Parts: sequence; C-alpha cells; structure tokens
Amino acid sequence: MWKNSFYNTVGGILKLILGLLSVPILTKTLGLEMYGLYISTNAILNIALFAEWSIAATITVFLSKEIRPISSPAIAEVKYSVFTNAAIFALFLAVTAGFIMGFNAEWIAQLFENLTTKERLLLKNALQVSSVIVVSRLIHQFFLGILQANSKYGLLNIISTTYTIISVATALVLGALTGDIILIQIFQSVFAILMIGVYYRSCQRSGLFSIRYFTRPDLVQFKEFTAYGTRLWMLAIGTSFFSQGDRLIILRLFGTELSGIYSAITTLCNQINVISAMPVQPLLPLMSESYEKMAEGNAEKMRSFFIRSFTVIVCIIVPAGAGVIFFSTQISQILFSDRRIVDASTIRLSLIITAFAYALYSFNAVGYFTLLGIKKEKFTTQIVLVSGFTALSLIYYLSTKFGIIGACLGNLGYSITLLLNYKASSKLNIPKYSLFKEESLVLMAGLLLSFICVIYDNLFISIGLYMILLIITFLSLKKRLNISILSIDGKMNSIFKRF
Repeated sequence: MWKNSFYNTVGGILKLILGLLSVPILTKTLGLEMYGLYISTNAILNIALFAEWSIAATITVFLSKEIRPISSPAIAEVKYSVFTNAAIFALFLAVTAGFIMGFNAEWIAQLFENLTTKERLLLKNALQVSSVIVVSRLIHQFFLGILQANSKYGLLNIISTTYTIISVATALVLGALTGDIILIQIFQSVFAILMIGVYYRSCQRSGLFSIRYFTRPDLVQFKEFTAYGTRLWMLAIGTSFFSQGDRLIILRLFGTELSGIYSAITTLCNQINVISAMPVQPLLPLMSESYEKMAEGNAEKMRSFFIRSFTVIVCIIVPAGAGVIFFSTQISQILFSDRRIVDASTIRLSLIITAFAYALYSFNAVGYFTLLGIKKEKFTTQIVLVSGFTALSLIYYLSTKFGIIGACLGNLGYSITLLLNYKASSKLNIPKYSLFKEESLVLMAGLLLSFICVIYDNLFISIGLYMILLIITFLSLKKRLNISILSIDGKMNSIFKRF
C-alpha cells in the first residue's frame, strides 16, 4: 500500500503546485469578475460530475475481489461480467449527466439574478460546451476504476497528472491570450475526448482490459453493482454540493467579483484536502479485499493500516493547513493584488478561517475510504449528505449576516464528517478517541503555533515557527511509523536511513 501511497502523494503534490500557480495567474489574466464566472462554470460542471468518483470507486471495490489470473472459464465469466456491468453503469450515468447539463444550461444561467445579460449568456454557452466534458470525464472513470483495482497507481498518476498539467496550461495560455472562457472550455472538451483513447490504450497495453472482455451481463451481479454504485452516487452528491455549491451561493448573493475572491480562497484551501486524501486512497481496494477475507486473520492487518494511514494524513494536513495560516498575508497579496471591494485584513481573516475549516474536515479521509472499502457506504452517504446540507445552510445564512467572512465560517459545518473516523475505528475495534490522542503532539503544536502567527503577523516569525512545526511533524512521523515502512524500494529505504 505504501508504494501506491507514494505514487498518489507525488501526483497530488504536482497537482497541488499547479492548482496554487493557476489561481493568482487566472485572477489577473481573466480579472476577478470573469474568473468568478469561470470558476462558477466549473463548479456547475463538477456538480454535474458528482457521479464521477462513484463510478471508479464501485468498479474498484467489485473488481479488486476478482484480481486473479483467468485460469478457468468460470473465473473469466465472473471477471468479464464486472467489466460489462461497469461499462453499462458508466455509460448510462455519463449520457444522463451530459444530457441534463446541456439541455438545462439556459435555465441554470437564469437562476443567477445578480448577473448581467451578457454574463448569463456567457454562462449558458460555457455550460453547453462543458456537457461534452461531463460525458468524457465520466467515461474516464471506467478506466480509472480498472487501474485502481489492479493497484496501478503509478500509471494512473502519470496519466491523470499529465491531463491536469495540459488542462491547466491550456486555461492559463488561453486566459492570458484571449480571456475567453468559452474557448477555454472548447479546448478542454476536445482534450477530454482524446483522453478516453489514452486511458483505453493504457489499460489495453497493461493487459488489464480489452473490448473482447465484454460479455453478457450477470443480472444478479448487475443489480448488486448498481445498488452499490447508486448509494455512492448519493454520497457523491453530498460531496459535490458542498465543494461546489457554496460558490454558486456566493455568486447568486454577491455577484461575480466577490464570488471570484471566495472561489480563489476555497480553491487554494481545497488543496489541503486533495493532498491529504492521496496517500490513503489505496485503502479502498486494500480494505475491500481484506474485508472479504476477514476470517483469514486480516482484521489486525486492517487495523494496522488504518492507524498508520491516520498518522500519515495528520503529518500532511497539519503542515499544509498551518502553512496557509502562517503565510496568509503573503498569499493574500499574491492572489489579490488588485482589491476593490474587500480590504486586505478581511481577505486574510477569510483565508485563515477557510484553511482551518478545510484542514479540520480533511481528517475524515481515512474513515471515508475505509468505510467504502468495507461496504458501509450507506452510513457514509448519510453523514456526507447531512454535513453538506449543514455546511451550505451555514454558508448561506452567515454570508447574509457577515459577508465573505460568514461564508468562510460556514465551511466548518462539513466537519461533521469526522464521525466517519469514529464509525470506521469502531468497526475495526480501535479504542475510541485513540487516533487523535496518539497524534496530540503534532495537533497541539499546529494549533498553538498557528495562533501565534495569527496574532503576530511577521514573515520572519512565521518562517521560524513553520520550521519548528516541520521538525516536530517529522520526528512524530518517524517515531510512530518507524519511517522505513514508507520505503518504496531499497533506494528509498537508504534515503530515509540517512536521516
């Protein structure tokens, strides 16, 4: 698992860097108003893509149980039926989501009364073009699920990171040259279609998939597959509406410029969640496979991976979240050198609150992937939906009272998802509250040093305290994990031993 975690983390770091670079560049090249419209278009696009991860996760869970050589016709029939069921499920969701978005673009644009007629027309046209992206990216998930189930995280991250690099580069270049968000979405659509061929060819050359694998669907298995996938679909709704719906609320209440500021802040802070989830994503196929063999003595193995995975994400989330807080003034200056409707102190405070909120709820990653792996998706869905609804309600109410600061405070509502860790640890018979107790040193250091940096806004103090936090985090990681287990091979092991 740690080898796959390494690949995922490296890919996540590259995407994090790209995400951080794109925000200040796009806010300057497009302008805050057009950037707010561009991000709102992508927010609606991502809501339409709420089935995206559910497709890959469902395929991963079902196919990971059948990762064995095809040594008999019986094994081939079971394995091939998974491909057939997955393809039907993915195509149905892709066409449905694309159709809904494309034919309802004008109605969606009319919902935002604060937009001018020109802005509504731009939004409608961008959404119609983006419907092609929806269909293409949902088809991508069929192949992503196959790669994840076979633990091909190295290949997966090469493809997905390359896709991200080209997508971001296209947006940056076209944004700087034309400032036309329609043109950006057209290029993204063409590239998304081409990526279907890249994914197919990669799976085919790896011997993981071929067109000849399609066979007559097993109706019993198809019913089980779609039932699980539908529950994950509902789970994805809660996640997508929280991560994207807040931006649409701000757009509707305050217009494009303040929406652009809020979107830039949340896009930056969301990278904390992205980078923390990457190392523990391989828990999904691991837990799914181990859960099926619970009677064979895998319970202790599952507990070990769960505890160690939580240690890893604590040592990622705390420095990542604290880094945004420590250097909030400098980040604010980079993102918003041209401020017209919000003063610098308000932006800094908003950034600090959002970073804390995103860091807090990001601790749910281990419980999230574990519960999906052991097929407790119903509870996971309920918690995510409740959390998403609570967060959006708070964002709407508090933003009407306190503006952008209130909207940022509302993000704390999603921390209800920390109950996922509690539920997962209970299922694995891990003592209550022991997870946070074991990592108390890093957590307390992060909180205390962050508080000092909020009070004393000085770059040199921030740099010094951040170095102290990094040292504490590394020593804790080394002590808790006996860090050599993170070795990818002999070379990585020797690198760690030098420390």
